[in-house]
Amino acid sequence: MSRSKQSMLTRPYAVLILIAISLAGAAIYSSIAFDALTSPDKNEPAVVLEIRPVVDGRIASLSNDLVVSVLVTAPLPPDMVRESGRDTAVVFAGAVKRYATISREVLGPIIKGWNELFSRRGVSGRAYIGLSVQVDVINVSARRSLLAGIESITLDLETVAKGYIGHSVLGIDISASDETRVARLGVTSVEYYDPSTAPINSWFFSDEEEQEPLSAVSDNHDVCIDIGDGLRECYKPTYYAGVDDFADALPSEYFRVVDGVTYMRVPVLVAVNDFPSMSATVIVSITTTARSPALGVYPTYAIGPNIAKMLNDPNYPEFASATVWKGGGLVWGGERFGFHRSLILHPRGETNTGWVWIYARPYIEIYSVYLVTDAGTDAIEEDGTYLRDDVTFSISDILLSGDEIESGYAYGMPHEIINNYFFEGTEEAFVTRLSSGGSIRLKTVFQACDKCGADFEIGIPVGAIVAAAASLAAPLSGPVAVRLPGFAVSLSNVGASIYIEGGVQNYGDVPGTPGDYDVGESVYVRVSKFRYRADPPLLCFRCSPCYYVAPVGMYLRFH
Repeated sequence: MSRSKQSMLTRPYAVLILIAISLAGAAIYSSIAFDALTSPDKNEPAVVLEIRPVVDGRIASLSNDLVVSVLVTAPLPPDMVRESGRDTAVVFAGAVKRYATISREVLGPIIKGWNELFSRRGVSGRAYIGLSVQVDVINVSARRSLLAGIESITLDLETVAKGYIGHSVLGIDISASDETRVARLGVTSVEYYDPSTAPINSWFFSDEEEQEPLSAVSDNHDVCIDIGDGLRECYKPTYYAGVDDFADALPSEYFRVVDGVTYMRVPVLVAVNDFPSMSATVIVSITTTARSPALGVYPTYAIGPNIAKMLNDPNYPEFASATVWKGGGLVWGGERFGFHRSLILHPRGETNTGWVWIYARPYIEIYSVYLVTDAGTDAIEEDGTYLRDDVTFSISDILLSGDEIESGYAYGMPHEIINNYFFEGTEEAFVTRLSSGGSIRLKTVFQACDKCGADFEIGIPVGAIVAAAASLAAPLSGPVAVRLPGFAVSLSNVGASIYIEGGVQNYGDVPGTPGDYDVGESVYVRVSKFRYRADPPLLCFRCSPCYYVAPVGMYLRFH
């Protein structure tokens, strides 16, 4: 679905404020150094997704009347973004019993583009992107959807480029879903095969009909999947907003154009030390340290009814309910990426507040999903049965100089409209009390929010950015504005030996600094009003999901 910058921003923006994207680490990586293979055939699979149903904690098979509808999107490298105007493209769409194969003809140009980009930037270690996999378990005979979900799967760019086939097993618990019918998903393994020894024939045709693979990445039009028996599931792109949509709404200094592609300042830390009476000098620092696998971006996903309608119509009366969760694999990252920034906040004057940013390309993408019987794509909404909206909040790329993430800082606050939306759809949570001279690590702040061990670290406030930009272009009168800022994307590290470090230090009375005192400081953080769902291990029978709140923009206040 194409949409001009003006037309997108003159439409309302709703549920997004509450969503954060996590800058974090990914789940499964290839730690083996693979030798280069001979030039692979373009018709060979580049990636195979093996769909495995789980029933009562055990691997099972789909019954004859069930199939899985699968839609896979990949982030585009900047040179392809320039051509398409969007940050993602569909690389697979089909109905499967077990295997979804993505050909090298389709995925190869994307992998090549990313590898060439990271090479130009001087990246020294492994780099990664990820696929977003939307699945829906369909009962063909009953002609209805049973449950649906979205998951992210990480790809080792170097290994796939060398000709190896990435094989990921994605489990779907078809016996356990709540009233939202959002499935429990989990990637149980990731392996890379030499095509000469891989079971390619079984991957393509084992127990299913021959697929009609895409011959090229799909543009942003409707995608319909033939389910069988005259039934199709159609994914209709109904909302999209990216950096180019925000460029006219925020000051020019918030943007950088590199090789014809625009990046924007995205807040990762905002700190406020402006208590009007006695207060101490506070120092806040943030450091990413990649000691093993990677630092990168996890997406945030949501499924719910009529979310796009609420975003597109300021007078839409219903606040959409949504199930929200962090993707399990990173969709952008590298094993040596990192940055460091610090702020010294005096209680008086212009340095009592400050913020840290990175240059990135955040976006939101929504597909409205329909079941259609014997109808053309032009009749999707008229003749189809509406099922749900699938929502992705993510970041497709972050600027790098070598392995260093390009970042900056300033005293004062982000643009007032962005700052205002931090408070819409978020709430303040107490973390701890620091005596004069006391300190805490940022890890303590993360743990105060994430009660489920989901590793949601720095919440990048994509929802607040979308809400702010849209409101500047078209001020709204309805309640939609408060629905966006709580959506954030996770910027995190992976594994026990990876750290997002830094912390908060109460320096008390610093000699020569007027207006500060040796007093204690209470530390607060703003968190999303949305509860994020963290599922238990896929094979854990009778385990229940855990729910937690995510920090949005690492917005700290000292009192």
